[in-house]
Amino acid sequence: MFLFENLNVESAQAAKAEESPAQTVQSKEEQVPANSTDKVLVTHTKLLDVGAFNGVAKRKWNPKMKHYIIPRNAAQFSAQFDLINSDLLNLKLHEAFNYLTEAAKAKKNILFVGTKSKAVQELIQSIAERTNSFYINQRWLGGTLTNFKTISNSINQLKRLIHTRDNDLTKYTKKEQIMIMKKLAKLERFFGGIKDMQGLPHVLVIDDPIKEKNAVTEARKLRIPVIALCNTNSDPNVITLPIPANNYNIRSVTLLLNLLGDAVALAQGNPAKFAFKPDEEIDIPQLVKKETRTVVNRDRAGFNKKQPKAEESAKPAEKKAEK
Repeated sequence: MFLFENLNVESAQAAKAEESPAQTVQSKEEQVPANSTDKVLVTHTKLLDVGAFNGVAKRKWNPKMKHYIIPRNAAQFSAQFDLINSDLLNLKLHEAFNYLTEAAKAKKNILFVGTKSKAVQELIQSIAERTNSFYINQRWLGGTLTNFKTISNSINQLKRLIHTRDNDLTKYTKKEQIMIMKKLAKLERFFGGIKDMQGLPHVLVIDDPIKEKNAVTEARKLRIPVIALCNTNSDPNVITLPIPANNYNIRSVTLLLNLLGDAVALAQGNPAKFAFKPDEEIDIPQLVKKETRTVVNRDRAGFNKKQPKAEESAKPAEKKAEK
């Protein structure tokens, strides 16, 4: 029986070898779907365009990120900064994307955290609002997770002030109204993104684990998974799903965080913004810095000249009068 099986295998291999190259190519084309390029989460060209592979200066690197960094070989590149392995970036990005997709399908609380700059704060808020998630884009208050009961009291106070503003604010005096609105604005700034969150979050998405080290520490104490963009100066061992990428360039952060937000949006049945789209449809404008005007003091040249004292200027006049 084994003899016949071997003969069948050999005959099948011989028939396969006799196939023409055109038939082989045709069979391979049948296996690959025609729209396979549309299933790419993001292209390598787009990641390169936004500078996602650029790390920090070599003198600032963290040895624990060595696994994600291209070996320092002067024959390959002579840059002043480390370069991140593109294969590992894509691998970790897909893992985080799939994890967030499953979390969103299970109706879990997803919290986006980013407070580094104004651009990051606006980005975090926009992603959370379009994905119906929660966010913190102001300074991380100590105990936001570990002392959530006290934070809940502040959130309840915020809800009461919102109710007062919308219903019976006119019964207060003008001074009391100003005080209520100031208190409301302060609470809204810190807790507006989590005022509807019931209980602790199930997963955190962070743009910079070094800047948000307090959030990472509290999440680790409560064993809450953390997804973070880790630059070459970060510690990936404290992150559940680290994504080795450039988190200093706002274009890179915009692309990667929006891709993670698209995982939540697609799971909710909403359209994606960047995920599975061609490069032409992904438009991330370059952040233009405002020009600073320099005021030139035209009298600066004669500013430091010693002015004649009043007494010295009066002496020549007295000498002329005596003559």
